[in-house]
Amino acid sequence: MRYLILILFVAASAIADAQSKWTEYSAEDGLIVSYKWSKIRPKKKDQTPELQIMVKNSNAYTVNYTLAVEVFINGKLNLQSPPATYCILPGKTKKGKINGHYFRIEVPKDIIGDPKFTLELGDLEVTQTNPC
Repeated sequence: MRYLILILFVAASAIADAQSKWTEYSAEDGLIVSYKWSKIRPKKKDQTPELQIMVKNSNAYTVNYTLAVEVFINGKLNLQSPPATYCILPGKTKKGKINGHYFRIEVPKDIIGDPKFTLELGDLEVTQTNPC
């Protein structure tokens, strides 16, 4: 019984640690896109997983970028957000709720991290523009 509790504790710690780190998704045309899942509070069993996106502009110029979130389960498109366009100044980073870079994903919490679950940031387009 102690081993089972120890295994559950280690698994929960690993999941909590993984949820707090950003995972780089792509680097395209000087735009570095990363994501992470928000922490799910144990007391809120019905809490919907929240995907947070971080975008860093490593260019020396301002860019507009468009992205959409696509969720696949068992290879089938399960959810797709409408494409959204944002503007980011050179050398700046945008992330999380304050910049509208978060999405509530209507999938069971336990499927995140499962090989059947795939996340894609589709329609990523980057174009040079005048300052925002």
